[in-house]
Amino acid sequence: MNTVVISELELDKPAGATHAEVEGFLKSTAAPEPQQQVMSGAHVRYSPLQGGFHSGGGQMTVADFQAIFHADERGLGGTSPFFLQHWTAGSLVHFASSGLGHFGVGQPVGSPMQRLYRDGDLEAEISNLAYQTFEQHLTLDRANLDVRLRMGRVEIPVPPISHPTQEYADAVAALPPLEVQGDGVKSFLGLALAVVAGKSQIILVDEPESFLHPGQARALGRWLSDQAGRRDIQLIVSTHNRDFVLGLASGGKASTRFVRVVRDGEVNRLHELPPGEVSSAWEDPVLRYSNLLQGLFHRRVAICESDADCRFYGAVLDELASATNRRAQADDTLLVPSGGKHRIAALGKALQRLDVETHAFVDFDALREKATIRGIVESLGGVWTSRLEADFISFVQPVQSQSLWGELKRQGIAGAPSGATYSAGLRLLESLDRLRVHVVRTGEMESFDRSIGEHGSAWVTAALEKGVHRSSDSARAVVEKLLGES
Repeated sequence: MNTVVISELELDKPAGATHAEVEGFLKSTAAPEPQQQVMSGAHVRYSPLQGGFHSGGGQMTVADFQAIFHADERGLGGTSPFFLQHWTAGSLVHFASSGLGHFGVGQPVGSPMQRLYRDGDLEAEISNLAYQTFEQHLTLDRANLDVRLRMGRVEIPVPPISHPTQEYADAVAALPPLEVQGDGVKSFLGLALAVVAGKSQIILVDEPESFLHPGQARALGRWLSDQAGRRDIQLIVSTHNRDFVLGLASGGKASTRFVRVVRDGEVNRLHELPPGEVSSAWEDPVLRYSNLLQGLFHRRVAICESDADCRFYGAVLDELASATNRRAQADDTLLVPSGGKHRIAALGKALQRLDVETHAFVDFDALREKATIRGIVESLGGVWTSRLEADFISFVQPVQSQSLWGELKRQGIAGAPSGATYSAGLRLLESLDRLRVHVVRTGEMESFDRSIGEHGSAWVTAALEKGVHRSSDSARAVVEKLLGES
């Protein structure tokens, strides 16, 4: 696996941008000084849209921009606000909910709210998004002096701008302003306004899903992923939210990259899941509807064959962690169902690419096919060595020739022929444990209590009621291997 380690960043800047190139860039991404305020013979000054508003004190002419941009060899210097916006969920709360105030014809139309005021199509787009997400439309109150976004819309026809009516103005004023809504609604729509009506080519956002319910976080991720492709902008987002990640994965899969950042002392290590692998994972319904992506936010993941296995091993893990004072390790461990042993390798590859410590719990019959068990080993970053191959053959061939798989499924290694076959089987199991592939030595999960005459989910329910997750030494021995690495 190739790991990217951040120790130093270098900015690749063009050597000599021409006056025309800089002027074109500023016209497309910044707010020009109103023409009537430009003194005769003076050059137009441009303001960066810092947070969507004029930053003040940062006005530059084209010549100023050129000089400052090229003076700093390693960075952007004072020109950085012209290139990107940086948001947090908290700052977005006030972005769309603040009033526009008074602005006249002499002021530049630069901020997203000002653009929204003059463009009904942009307002309609934001309103439709609000309805899809929160089941409420948005209305920009242009009829009253207090220009701001309000939740809902009125049934009264909108009068011409040259012929306002008191009836329409009163109806709009009666709508609740966006600023009295919850922080989730305000931050969501604030970010939407920055994307739809802003000019920045690069937007950095910290935890945009903060304050949002799970469904809304997913909707925001999906919408942002789509918008980045449609508007040709780069969105760099930090998150710890599975629903937001699922939304990203379901949107513009062709351009979405997941990068897991692992802090190692003073160094950040980056592990990437590129767009092609994001698409592959999303096209597999078992992966799509599993909690695999939640593994991005855990130190350790254990892949199980089924949901029932996850339930039982999770209960054993909780009991073992509490009894041995390893609660922190257990809390940072996620159990993920694969939908069958043949799908474990697919999940393992994705997690391994992102440098998530990954284990697999499998029933004894996973040894029945070499392709299956070898695929699992290699998906977790292990190597199928000649020693593994020799032990596998020495164990499996006698079992196959004597048709013992049914017995091994019920008894595990205890059902193997004694002597060389049994010894080879033990060596094989020990080698697999070291590679984080943990085979149930007693056969299958249900072997932890054969007095329960059920299978799968029904067995787990009965076993939990009976307390098998607390009393079974065999089950604890399996899960102990998961907590063995610290």
